[in-house]
Amino acid sequence: MRRQVEPIIDCEVHVVWRSLEEIERYLPRAWHRRLRRDPGMIRPNFYSPYRGYHPDAARGPDGGPPGSDPQTVLRDWLDRQNIAYAVLSHYDLPVISTWGDMDYPAALARAYNDWLIERWLAVDPRFLGSMIVATQDPEVAAQEIERVGTHPQIVQVLVASGTRVPYGVRTFHPIYAAAERLGLPVAIHTGTEGLGIANPPTAAGWPSTYLEFYTCQPQNLAAHLTSLVTEGVFVKFPHLRIVFLEGGAAWAPPFLWRLDKNYKALRSECPWLTDLPSVYVKRHFRFGTHGLERPDDPAPLWSFLRALGAERLLLYGSNYPRWDLEAPQDTLVLQTAEAPVRRRIAYENARELYRLPA
Repeated sequence: MRRQVEPIIDCEVHVVWRSLEEIERYLPRAWHRRLRRDPGMIRPNFYSPYRGYHPDAARGPDGGPPGSDPQTVLRDWLDRQNIAYAVLSHYDLPVISTWGDMDYPAALARAYNDWLIERWLAVDPRFLGSMIVATQDPEVAAQEIERVGTHPQIVQVLVASGTRVPYGVRTFHPIYAAAERLGLPVAIHTGTEGLGIANPPTAAGWPSTYLEFYTCQPQNLAAHLTSLVTEGVFVKFPHLRIVFLEGGAAWAPPFLWRLDKNYKALRSECPWLTDLPSVYVKRHFRFGTHGLERPDDPAPLWSFLRALGAERLLLYGSNYPRWDLEAPQDTLVLQTAEAPVRRRIAYENARELYRLPA
């Protein structure tokens, strides 16, 4: 991989523990047996021909998987790509919000957050953290946000896109209240649709292949977006920001055209809104570049992105070290943007969102 010259903020870098012993240190002993007997996180319902790690991502010095050693990630990714900050998260752990019980997912989220702070954030100030909460009990999730969210390197709350009900439902308000109070965006990551107690992975039900599942993930984000806007979440929490990760963005403009059109006829159902739904989206939502639509000709893509105002809404994310990672020099939207727009997407949008020093 060639080195990126301009400074960049990578909003999606995934880290893992090398062994169960590493995370057990932070998990109450009462849950060790369950962790040992059931260590898997995501069990996809579809065969995927590609899972795991990118062949260019370096393993740790002890043979641990890519993303398991801080110093290796610093050398292999941040130093090589001139990354000023990397927002770290666990790729699989948001799935805890699709499990049927409440106590173990909440305990595992607490353990992960403590592990992330001690094992990664303490190593280098360029590492920033996405804390994870289990959404089954929003009050407990809010308490966890209050407990961990004051750490200066925690910049975001991460939740699963797979849910029983859409995120605009006021059941989730305690999470948004705590996040807004601490100035933390809430990121919604695709990949958990159809798992555990979550909704089916497509609007039509259950597909047959991973290709269908992977392609239809924006449907789920569109439903969350509609719910968050029309249920009045941003009226009650005017400073809240939502980040969509790994769900593209070019689908949003025609979807918002439809939403605005329907709102004009049905606005009596949500009298609390004072602006068109698209106005709330452009004010409150951000979109990661990983998984962004990729036509052969980038011109139509930019037509849609400009309609969205994506110059100020897109955040570069690599998905390092996963199999489908996109280095900055391989990211279409960065390579085809004019220099001022490229800098905003690669650096400034994230710096402003996460309130980072220049």
